[in-house]
Amino acid sequence: MCAQEGNPQRETEFVQKIQPLLKKYCYECHGEVSPQADLILTKYQTGQQVLEGRKVWLHAVQMLRDNEMPPDRGEKPSSAKPERGLLVDWLTAALASNDCRGAPEPGRVTLRRMTRYEYRNSVRDLTMIDYEPAKDFPADDTGYGFDNIGDVLSLPPILLEKYLAAAEEIAAKAIVGEGPTKPVA
Repeated sequence: MCAQEGNPQRETEFVQKIQPLLKKYCYECHGEVSPQADLILTKYQTGQQVLEGRKVWLHAVQMLRDNEMPPDRGEKPSSAKPERGLLVDWLTAALASNDCRGAPEPGRVTLRRMTRYEYRNSVRDLTMIDYEPAKDFPADDTGYGFDNIGDVLSLPPILLEKYLAAAEEIAAKAIVGEGPTKPVA
C-alpha cells in the first residue's frame, strides 16, 4: 500500500508524540551545532521528511532497538515508560509504508548464462543440427532446487574451454561448403 503524501494522522502523531521525544533525547547530540556522527536529526520536521530520509531512520530504529542510543551519558527513554517503544513502533510503521512517488527500485540484474540443456536446444534451433555439444559440459550448479538461477550459474574456465570447442565443432558442421576455393586472379 502506498503512503499518502501528507498523511494527516502520521503528521499529527509526529508533531504531538514523536518530535517531543526526539527533542528530549536526540536533538542535543544530533542537532545543527556540532552533530555527533555527522547526523542531523533536527532537519526532519515532518513525518513526510522522515520517510524521505528512510535510510537514516532505519539505522536510528536499529540503534534504539539495540539500546545503543541515546548513549549512557545522556538521558535515556525509560523502558517503564512507553517512550522507547513509541519511538520504535512509530518509526517502524511509518518506514514500512511504501512511498510510491519515486521510480521503482527493481534491484540488480544478474547476467545469466544458458544451462547445458538450453545451450543444446538453442544450437539445434539456430543451426538445424541435432548435435549434443553439452554432453561434455560439467553439470550445472543448482540453487533452491533449480539449475537456471543466474546467481548460481557460474562460468568456470573449464566450461569456457568446452564452449569454445563446441562452437568450433558446431561451426564445422553448420557451414557446408564445396571444398576449398581457388583464388580469382
